Amino acid sequence: MPAKSAASNVTPRSVDPQAFDAKSAIEAFDALSEMENPLMTIFDLANALEIMAPELGEDESCSVYRIASIIKSQCREVKEFRGEAWHKLHKFKFPKAQSR
Repeated sequence: MPAKSAASNVTPRSVDPQAFDAKSAIEAFDALSEMENPLMTIFDLANALEIMAPELGEDESCSVYRIASIIKSQCREVKEFRGEAWHKLHKFKFPKAQSR
């Protein structure tokens, strides 16, 4: 069995920007930024499954709709985590934009 990733224990509130050096924080910020389009694509595919589900048989329809619902729920959780972490790391990428 593969070792459990340390990242699997990360929650939005456990992201401590002070634990990063500037270079690592910028790399993490960039990785979080690159997640936006794949997340939107996954969410859109789940929407497509929901649209197609009624055209299937009753059992298949329920299964496909449930899969789409799970995908969308997980995407929302990842988007929330991504947004909170992105905002916490933003100051490393754009240090002069923090005057608000």
